Amino acid sequence: MPLPDGYTVPPPPAPPAPAGLLPLPELRAFEVLAAGGTVAEAAARAGVHRNTAARWAAPGGRVGRELDLLRAEQVAAARARFVALAGLAVDVLADVMNDPEASAAARVRAAVAVLDRAGLGPCAEPAAPEPAPEPPDPLRVLARLAAVLRYLPDCPEDDPEAVIQGAAPAGCSFPVGPDTG
Repeated sequence: MPLPDGYTVPPPPAPPAPAGLLPLPELRAFEVLAAGGTVAEAAARAGVHRNTAARWAAPGGRVGRELDLLRAEQVAAARARFVALAGLAVDVLADVMNDPEASAAARVRAAVAVLDRAGLGPCAEPAAPEPAPEPPDPLRVLARLAAVLRYLPDCPEDDPEAVIQGAAPAGCSFPVGPDTG
C-alpha cells in the first residue's frame, strides 16, 4: 500500500551494540595491540596506565579475548588461502616432474614432495628391539619373599590349600599389615 504524499517510513532503529563491543579506551588499546604494538604503546593510546592495558590484554581480559578471536580469524583466513593454493602447488610439482628439461634432481625432489604430502613418503626406520629386561636382583627377590613370609599365618602345615584360600584352621591368625602382631 503506497504512503500518502509527504509521508516517509522512518528508518529502523539501530541495532543494539554487540555484547563484545569494547569501550573506547579498550578499543584504542586493541587497535594498537592488533597492529603489533606493545602494551606500553596501547596504554599511551588509550590514556591509561600500562598495568591497566596489560590487564586488559591478558587472556582473561576483554581485549585479550578479542585479540584471541582476531588471531583465530587470521589463522583461519591464512589456512583457507593455503588450501586454495594447494591445487596450484600440486600442478607446479607435476609440471616439474613431467618437464624433460628439468634436472633429474629437481624432478626427484618434486616427486618426493608429492609423495610425502600424500602420506606415501619413505617408511620410517624399524624401531630397534627393546632390550631384554634385566634379571631380578637375587637379594631383592629374597627381601620381598621374606616380607611376604613375615605375614603368613602361623598355622600347621597340614592344609596349605586352606591357608592359601583364606580358610585356615581355627586358631590361625591372618595379620593384615605391619601393624598387626
